[in-house]
Amino acid sequence: PPYGLEGGASGRPGRLLLKRGDGEWTPLPSKVADLALARGDRIRLETAGGGGHGDPAGRDGEAIEWDRPEGYVGEAWTAAGGGGLSRMP
Repeated sequence: PPYGLEGGASGRPGRLLLKRGDGEWTPLPSKVADLALARGDRIRLETAGGGGHGDPAGRDGEAIEWDRPEGYVGEAWTAAGGGGLSRMP
């Protein structure tokens, strides 16, 4: 994944997921052949995220709260003491 600069966290790698009728998302390999799908199955492709710029712990609190509804800051980040920003699943 793309690396961060000047203390920024690395981006998350891309991934391919399959959701069958049971509702659970299952990771797939990057290359899949002859995958049988049933009506209602879903495939999700998440592209790689870019690396951060600057130490996220130094960000303004208002900016962090702005990012929270977008999923860039979550409970895991808060519980870890703000050790890095990454898109939450």
